[in-house]
Amino acid sequence: MGPPVTTKKQNVKHSCYGCGKHPVVVGPRVPLQRQPSIDPITKLAELISVHNNIVAIVGAGISVSCGIPDFRSPESGLYALIEKMPEFESLSEPQCLFDLEQFQADPKFFFSFARSLYQQRSLTPSKAHFFLAELEKRQKLRRVYSQNIDGLELAAGVSREKLVQCHGTMESVTCQVKSCKRHVESEMVRALLASGEILVCGEIGCQKDDSKVANKMNLTDSRKRKRNVGEL
Repeated sequence: MGPPVTTKKQNVKHSCYGCGKHPVVVGPRVPLQRQPSIDPITKLAELISVHNNIVAIVGAGISVSCGIPDFRSPESGLYALIEKMPEFESLSEPQCLFDLEQFQADPKFFFSFARSLYQQRSLTPSKAHFFLAELEKRQKLRRVYSQNIDGLELAAGVSREKLVQCHGTMESVTCQVKSCKRHVESEMVRALLASGEILVCGEIGCQKDDSKVANKMNLTDSRKRKRNVGEL
């Protein structure tokens, strides 16, 4: 089918693109009017103003401005930093540092890394953290699901009832022996954690295998997670 052929009648073309036979009346061209661009922040503010059950899912990005590296940035990310540290060169890859099987087999790597976590200066929440707290203050926040262990959501004012720390928290450590699961606030063992010393459970009657004696921070009470995760 060839291009449309214009007849002597103005604004009429023979051969429509469907069958090639019927005339198609073509009117004068009207220039398209572009819709004014909407600023995404303005649009977000409009959405927030009319909704009251907001669920926020946050990760490492909201804490980077606080001085905490994310995981995957090529030069400054946590994995890149771990790869450059000589004490971890025997790990097959940086991700192994946070692997539970690796931890149970040899916890020294994790506790060596934990030293840097507990030597950090006091951190101030970012604007993003305070924004979440403001949503709750205005009774618009349903839940915050956070991948972060720094607890800065709480420091900003988000209540524990609204927060699910999916990867645990630095606030506590938990014995890995299933029959024990002793829960200890990290303030009680902060000096040991800051030294990189491997923690062992001192609970009387804790039946622990020497190869799996260490406590690991970063793990929440499994019963709590089961109750909270999945409930908006």
